[in-house]
Amino acid sequence: MTTRLIAALLISTSACVPSFEDRPWRVEEGRVLAVSVSPPEARPGEVVSFDALVVDADGDRQDVVGWSFCTLPRTAGERTGVTDRCARGKSLEPVTNPGALLPDACARFGPNTPPTQGDEPAQRPADPDPSGGYHLPVRAHVDGTAPFLAFGFARVRCDLVGVTRTIFDDFEARYSSNANPVIESVLSDDDVVAEPLEVARGETVSFAVDLSATSFEPYVVYVAADGALEAKTETLTVRWYVTDGELSAGKVTASPASHGASQIEWTAPDTDGQIAAWAVVADDRGGIAWRGFLIDVR
Repeated sequence: MTTRLIAALLISTSACVPSFEDRPWRVEEGRVLAVSVSPPEARPGEVVSFDALVVDADGDRQDVVGWSFCTLPRTAGERTGVTDRCARGKSLEPVTNPGALLPDACARFGPNTPPTQGDEPAQRPADPDPSGGYHLPVRAHVDGTAPFLAFGFARVRCDLVGVTRTIFDDFEARYSSNANPVIESVLSDDDVVAEPLEVARGETVSFAVDLSATSFEPYVVYVAADGALEAKTETLTVRWYVTDGELSAGKVTASPASHGASQIEWTAPDTDGQIAAWAVVADDRGGIAWRGFLIDVR
């Protein structure tokens, strides 16, 4: 049994055309839409593999991607996903694909005491994200005439610290490391999309991402304020991207309780041509999956 996320793409003939800054879902040049790590959660030193969804206005690209780990945690004043030095190409450690996570990842980016050099003052351990996890930033660098890069995050499974032995053992017994979501298929009006999907100019087409029910994984989080474990179930975020047309929104969410009834709108272009589209699915703990498909507008 699968849980279906309906993301209908409906035409709105009176919609205004937004500025480029308001259309992060429009693919007009080379971009990395997503970075995935498999498995998406692993212990320090364990081997994982990396993948990147590299696209441009013509569809998928087959670029060679270079991989690196950020080695420097964010400072207290930095609010971005990675430290400024890492974003500027410094404090990086190249890694092969597949490659092993940093052996001290739980100290650099997790709940253990961070390493220091010389007379540097001691830093405080990282705080967990809302799902109770810690993440090692991964940089994907695409070489070429117009090089570009993007960042993903490998979830690092670190031991609970500062808890009783009872809580520690209960967490280990109940917690399962994260797995990437599974996209069964892309549907159009409840039928599996056959590529390329032929659509008339101005035609309204409904699309859906058919997700495996196992994509909504249960897990537990330690709540320090309560001194107890809390059971949770993942929700999923689906981001849509297209090379042409207008979307009313590029992101929808789904949970088992929502029964997948999330909708967006798409205005088809007025000219003939082939459009590439992608759905990128992310779960609460950093798992990623994607599926692309082609549409012929005639």
